[in-house]
Amino acid sequence: MSAESLSSSETNSPDRTPLYLIYHELGPGRQPYSYHCATEEFERHLQLAGELRRAAHAGFRVPEITFDDGHQSQYSYALPLLEQYGAHAVFFVTAGWIAERKDYMKWSDLRDLHARGHQVQSHSWSHPMLTHCNDAELEKELSYSRRLIQDSLGAPVDAISIPNGRWDQRVVRACVAAGYRRIFTSDSWRDEEEQGGVRIFGRTNVAQSMTAPALKRLLRRGAWKMLHDAAARGKNRLRQAVGDRAYHRIWRIVSRADATK
Repeated sequence: MSAESLSSSETNSPDRTPLYLIYHELGPGRQPYSYHCATEEFERHLQLAGELRRAAHAGFRVPEITFDDGHQSQYSYALPLLEQYGAHAVFFVTAGWIAERKDYMKWSDLRDLHARGHQVQSHSWSHPMLTHCNDAELEKELSYSRRLIQDSLGAPVDAISIPNGRWDQRVVRACVAAGYRRIFTSDSWRDEEEQGGVRIFGRTNVAQSMTAPALKRLLRRGAWKMLHDAAARGKNRLRQAVGDRAYHRIWRIVSRADATK
């Protein structure tokens, strides 16, 4: 089962391999969070995506838009721009945070997204490292979120994005058992593949430093994407060397300090 086009109603031609992008928080200007994307920059990303799609240039991958967490800014700032440019996206939401946490979307927001043609899918129940969950916790994180989103929107949920980027074969098996058929990771180097009856997709995080020219270089097939993926693999090896919890503490410090540079 291939992933349906997320950023446009047009169908990708067979040779146009998508590049899935992950956005988190949006808003005007810069903010003290490395995964914040300025609304003006997001608009330039959408303009670039439209230009590349219309040009059908074989030298570029097709950008597809995804959002993680369910932050309110995705509805307030991203949705109007998506509507303006006729683009569609998938919103992976942390189900236990919806209507419960400040600055996160409400169920009425998600129903509106769904009514406008966007996908609303799962990002787990409470955003833990799934590899650190015991079997009962893992089942809750995967099944509770899927059922609640389906019941609240009256729409099927068959995809999950992995919170914190931590997954293994045990997590894959649990996702299949919970009813998911698509798993989206934050491994930028990963090509689409099938494992045990589920499709697995890599995605690329959009940092605050990702300008439209930088994104265009990333979308071009060639050395720049390879260098980007090599750096991402290096971070993954560092995480494995120092351990998840230590790496996550380092990431939290760096992700909030990046925007001040």
